[in-house]
Amino acid sequence: MLSETTSQLAPLPADLTVPSGRPSEGWLADRPRPVILGLGGALAAFATGALATYQLRYGVAFLLGLVLVVATLLRPFIGAVTLVALVPVLSGLAPSVPIPYVRISEVLIGVVGTTLLVSARREEAVPWAVLDWLLLAYGVLWAAYGTFNGITLGEHLSLSDWGTVFGQLQFFLLYRGVRVALRTPRERRAALLVLIGVSAPVGLLAVLQELRFPGITSFINAITGGVSGPASSSGPVARATGPFNNWAVLAGYLFPLLLCLWSLSLGGQVRRR
Repeated sequence: MLSETTSQLAPLPADLTVPSGRPSEGWLADRPRPVILGLGGALAAFATGALATYQLRYGVAFLLGLVLVVATLLRPFIGAVTLVALVPVLSGLAPSVPIPYVRISEVLIGVVGTTLLVSARREEAVPWAVLDWLLLAYGVLWAAYGTFNGITLGEHLSLSDWGTVFGQLQFFLLYRGVRVALRTPRERRAALLVLIGVSAPVGLLAVLQELRFPGITSFINAITGGVSGPASSSGPVARATGPFNNWAVLAGYLFPLLLCLWSLSLGGQVRRR
């Protein structure tokens, strides 16, 4: 059903989000930068070796992040699709899975989103609308209020807690980075297909959890840090949670996708049900 739906999506209108044009070339693809690349490569090699000496998984995580940054600098589309595909699904993972002390979804937003905005060329800038300014103001006020409370109350916030404090700014960074990077109707259509397609394994995981497939619930509890799923629920109602620690979060992930498909259908982008 999913493959039939996605295969029937017509091209999105050119004025859907930003002015259409050629696919965006990244900062590294503009012209050769041998000095910067040489210094950056040397520093990256030193940092990777130092982290790997301290702990191997730190070095591997840094190297993978570096590869993703370079790919984003070459093709911003890669960074945008990475955010679209991974951030919603990985947002339910507990802190320290797989990177110690932090949430992997927040790291992706910070690293890739910042890279997209910083490396965007002026001629490809997306104008700031009223909504952009309102979202930025909301995120700044949220972070300022959380920081003020944390300081005045003498709270010792962890990295995960600070992620919550700056959570609304992360959402803004995610929104703005994707909006800047997806330049053409073809790129936006591809990202939309990825967003819908990634929901298939999430739904399958929830179905297997509801069917009490061996090992599924314990696996979900291990990666989300919670106690969830039909096998551990108490009371008359037992709901699957998918890769999250609460069924309501799974619903919050799937419901916007249903609205997205509904909008495509009403807009004539899906030719058959």
